[in-house]
Amino acid sequence: MTRNILTEFGSRLRQLRKERGLTQEKLAAKAGIHYTYIGVVERGEKNISLVNIGRLAEALDVEVVDLFPKVNKTKGYLLAEEVADYLKTRKPREVKKAGRLVRLMLEK
Repeated sequence: MTRNILTEFGSRLRQLRKERGLTQEKLAAKAGIHYTYIGVVERGEKNISLVNIGRLAEALDVEVVDLFPKVNKTKGYLLAEEVADYLKTRKPREVKKAGRLVRLMLEK
């Protein structure tokens, strides 16, 4: 499992670096990290410290969370998230009414 996390992180790092047109050497220089270290991290061969993750995020001009692979969300999860976002814009009484309606519809 650890190996999988390292390779996924490395792949995401490589993707972001290439999207910005940076070589490993240029990214390393911006982050204050040796360029060979970038290579081993991108290949998932070495664990990376939180400090270096922060340096890379800053050098790539992204949030730290953007360096991690996106979570695969199911269609149901995405739909529930969309409904929740919509309900956040409504008045409390409307949200309660919607909740009652959903429960009535789904009861067996």
